[in-house]
Amino acid sequence: MILLNGTAHLSFLNGSKTLYALDKTNFGAGFFHRHTAITDCDLLEVEPANSKLDVHRFKDAYGR
Repeated sequence: MILLNGTAHLSFLNGSKTLYALDKTNFGAGFFHRHTAITDCDLLEVEPANSKLDVHRFKDAYGR
């Protein structure tokens, strides 16, 4: 995941951190996380096309 611009909060089961423009982080399959914009931002998250079966939405403000 790369935060292209802005500021965002990244939460996971055992902690959290704030991301700033051009910060990047890696995590493997099955890693529970949630990102929330603090300011207007663009976030790039890349995953293999065949891994969609492991996506589980814990809480989603957009009803997905």
